[in-house]
Amino acid sequence: MLCILLWCLFIVLLFTGGIYLVKLFPLTWERFTYGFTATIAACLATWAILKLERKSLVEIGLAWQTGTLARFFNGLLIGS
Repeated sequence: MLCILLWCLFIVLLFTGGIYLVKLFPLTWERFTYGFTATIAACLATWAILKLERKSLVEIGLAWQTGTLARFFNGLLIGS
């Protein structure tokens, strides 16, 4: 049930945020804007579900380690 709630919350945040952000940027940046909005929406939806379950990021295996920042930027570079 929480999985469905997570997806519904994500979709609502994505489209609600996207509607307002797309208007602020040129049309050529539409995909970037929705990508940015999707990232923020996913983080907010995950945070909301974790708060609902009273869990922390560490409990689900998301913990900062020594190489986390370097791996993040490598993934960002490869994904871009």
